[in-house]
Order: sequence, then C-alpha cells, then structure tokens
Amino acid sequence: MSNNFGRLAAKLNHWETSMTTAKMHDDVVENSRYHVPSLVRALQILELIAGDPSALGVSEMAARLGIPKNSIFRIVTTLADYGYLNREPVLKLYSTSTKLLALGYAAVNESHLLEKALGPMRCLRDATQETVLLGVLSGGHGVVVEQLLSPQAVKVMVEIGHQFPLHTSAPGKVMVAHLPTAEMEEIVAQIDFMRYTNNTITDRTAYIQELERVREHGFAVDREEQVEGVNCIAAPIRNRRNEVIAAIWVTGPSARFKKASLETIRRVTIEQANVISGRIGWASAKSPD
Repeated sequence: MSNNFGRLAAKLNHWETSMTTAKMHDDVVENSRYHVPSLVRALQILELIAGDPSALGVSEMAARLGIPKNSIFRIVTTLADYGYLNREPVLKLYSTSTKLLALGYAAVNESHLLEKALGPMRCLRDATQETVLLGVLSGGHGVVVEQLLSPQAVKVMVEIGHQFPLHTSAPGKVMVAHLPTAEMEEIVAQIDFMRYTNNTITDRTAYIQELERVREHGFAVDREEQVEGVNCIAAPIRNRRNEVIAAIWVTGPSARFKKASLETIRRVTIEQANVISGRIGWASAKSPD
C-alpha cells in the first residue's frame, strides 16, 4: 500500500495545481458530441453555488464560469421556479435549496443507510457526550447528511447539508483515503489546499502521507485543521462490496479531546462505524484493536 501512495504522490506533483472542476467539465464537453450544452451549464451553476458558502448573484456566476449573464439568468430562474435553488428577491442572490438535499438523501440511502445509522449514532453520542455526524462525498467536498447534537452546553453544531473541505476534515480524509486509486487521484488533484488554521495541511505530498496513515489505521483525526479549538475523529462506513460510502465522526471542543479521551473516542467511533457497515451488508465488521 505504501508504494501505491508513493506513486500517487509522485504523479500528483506533476499535475497542474490550478485544475478546477469547471475546467474538467469543459474538457469533457469539448470531447463529447452527446452532451446537452444547456444542461452542462446548469450543472456547472449548481456545482458552483453548492460549493460556495454564500449566496451568489448572476454577474458573479457569469464571471466565474465564463457563461453569458442572460444564459445564467434563464437557468437559475428555471432552477428556482422548480425548487432547486433559493432566490433572495431583494439582492437577487441564489443558494441551494432543501430539494437538492432531498436528492442527496436518496443518493446516499444505500440499503436505508440513514435509517440504519441513527441507532449507532445515538450510541456514539451517548458514549462520548459529543456531537456525532454522518457524511458522504459529493464531488470535490463532503456533505453532512445527519447530525445528533451533544447534550453538553458547549458543543459543535452544523447545518444538515453543510459542505466541508476534504483536506482539513477527518471525514474527508477517511473517505478519500479509501477510494480506488484513480478516483483518489482525480479528487486530490482538485483540492486547492486552502489554509484555515496553522494546523491545516497545505501540501499535496503531506496530504498523501496523511491518507496513507489513515488507510493503515482505519480512522482519521482533525487536529484543529479547519477550525481552531475544534477536533474530530472519523471512521469509514462500508457497504456489502467493501466500498467506503460514508463516514461517521465525533466532534467537539479540543479541550475535551485529551489523550485518554481520544483513545476512547477512537475506539467507539470505529465500533459504531462497523455496526452501521454490518447493518448495510458489510460482512467483515469487527471490533477495533
């Protein structure tokens, strides 16, 4: 496995660091005569809006995508009318809607994943007294699909549908680390390695080395890499084909993630990830060492 990651790191060092998802879509469109241009534009718009933490206007979308404003306007108007975008009437800004989230739920509901994850998530929340989340990969980022809040007064909470970077987050690392090599290469090549804190991994080679450790040990840690003062530990969820389709993780204030508690959280997180995996058909569920 080490050799695979070493080859991957060497290959990625030669890739253009400025590669973006939009550019990759453009290349695909140019090479295919079967794609519908207006649909491709609509998908680019949805991905742009979904990947931005704030609502966007027509002019900004046109500038960032290189698509005429009148085309952008027609597409976002249609998407908003059909409920796939929220439209702010005064500032004329657009953001993703819960209807898109509903589609995401349907996509990740392999063997009723969400339903079967809730019990183990409660067990994990009760055992750790911290917030527990469930998430999946979606393009070049992760998405939160379920959350159970810590009962403590000081806690971490996010919105369902919240998108998180793959290089800073424990769930992002644990899902990317277990992808087939070709998929991993594609996703890692798209990461911009933006710095969020002093602990953020901003180097591709260092990230590949981190993924190797994650894959070897079966869990990932966020050491205040996205938000100062917040830690998390994540473990992978597998389907009956042994594919990692989601991640479960525990998150809370760093002050409560000391060495002794970290080991306990690691153990019970892997245990409950394996329980969920077993419920959706994974045959190799076992307790962590």
